[in-house]
Amino acid sequence: MNSGMYYGKLYFIQGMRLLWRNRFWSIVTGIVISLLLFVVYVMVATAAHTHQAAAKVQDQLVVTAMIKQDNTSYRSVVPASSLAAQVRKIPQVRNVHIVSENEARTRFLRNIKDLKAAPAAWVFSEALEISVKDPEQMATVRNQVLKLQGIEQATYLEELVKRLTAVSDYLRQMALIGALLLTVIAVMVVMAVVRTAIYSEQHTVATMSSVGGSLWTITAPLLVQLLTVTLAASMLACLAGWWVDPKIGSSFGQNISNLPSWLMTSRSYGLLALWPVFALGAGAAVSSIVCYGTWRYTRPARAT
Repeated sequence: MNSGMYYGKLYFIQGMRLLWRNRFWSIVTGIVISLLLFVVYVMVATAAHTHQAAAKVQDQLVVTAMIKQDNTSYRSVVPASSLAAQVRKIPQVRNVHIVSENEARTRFLRNIKDLKAAPAAWVFSEALEISVKDPEQMATVRNQVLKLQGIEQATYLEELVKRLTAVSDYLRQMALIGALLLTVIAVMVVMAVVRTAIYSEQHTVATMSSVGGSLWTITAPLLVQLLTVTLAASMLACLAGWWVDPKIGSSFGQNISNLPSWLMTSRSYGLLALWPVFALGAGAAVSSIVCYGTWRYTRPARAT
């Protein structure tokens, strides 16, 4: 027990010394890992904001189906209740609201106030307002509704749905490309740090190897150094992500493709909600790279 504590303390001290000796590469590594995790944060936050916006779209957007009228009686050729029952059987449909002639007339008068004479209710045809479970299924629902006998036309704000989908896809693609590029750079930088640390400690490595020192005695200080950098970088990435999070939400409603302001979303995550995940994931990746790099770059020294 005492021996384990002694070596643990020894490795920690050696790791802190490596951190100071190789401070330039440590700073570079921290910056690259922070950028990588920040991009990942943006990807995750974008997905969360997209989900929030989709929920708002469900409440705001509907497929409006106009029911055909008989030219003589000015009545719906098929009862609205019958059509509504058929529409509810469509799997993607969440709810159906019947807009009566009187309700259509009331809405018209609410929006058009400068009329000398209000039209009669029979001028307006009945309609169905159809809410869907997934905004991306609105086109499918519209096409299925048009196949029903008694439906004259079915429309929805197609352009708005396309914009929302395009925005979320664009942000995710850009973030994914950035994450892949930064991952490659991060691996190269960490390997460079490992190699630099080993070459700067050639005498120590050779001494430990000559007296039968295990690979772990060489690896442990490097792990301490780079895991410390990784934990700090994860914290920095979370702080930066938390700061930019509201800007991602506001971009849905203001800055990108002129989407309406009601699509603005709230924060996706708390201040340090993603830090444990980032720290564990990045720590495991860095540990794997350090172990491989140490094994690779110490083989000549151990062979001698």
